[in-house]
Amino acid sequence: ISTEGEATLIRSVISENDAIFGGGVNIEGGVLTLSESSVDGNTTGGGISTWGGTVVLNRTTVSNNESNGNGAGIANHGDARLSLTNTTISGNTSTTLGGGIDHGGVGTLTIVSSTIANNTASEFDAIHGSSVSWTNSLVQGDCSSPSSESRGHNIESPGDTCGLDQPTDRPNVTSMELSLG
Repeated sequence: ISTEGEATLIRSVISENDAIFGGGVNIEGGVLTLSESSVDGNTTGGGISTWGGTVVLNRTTVSNNESNGNGAGIANHGDARLSLTNTTISGNTSTTLGGGIDHGGVGTLTIVSSTIANNTASEFDAIHGSSVSWTNSLVQGDCSSPSSESRGHNIESPGDTCGLDQPTDRPNVTSMELSLG
């Protein structure tokens, strides 16, 4: 799927596609809303690629996507506003940065009640980028998010690279404590 306008997908599956940018979805402005959907098993350009606009994921899974570049799950190349609520980003593989999410653009990334885990990259397997806001979420893996803002109740494993610094946050949780399947 490639769009510059408005697209809303509910209870949809986008899988096993192959494209240079956004193997599953490429958005070049406009608004993309995915609810109760799955973006799974897309290759070359990963799951979702953005160049601007607004991307809203609600109760959606982005998994098992592969990218020959940055951001196998989601790659933001522009000024997109990304919003993840009750969403899982898992099992994505990037050959470079940001296995789960590469938020290399200048937009914002808001993560609420979501899980980012079991992604792979040469660097920053969870998230690469800045302007990330976290609330009630779990992240497994390394982040490069120098301007993260925690709104509390987050869990990070292993280490403490995502800027989760509120008293209700739990950085440095071991893999055993997470008990992820």
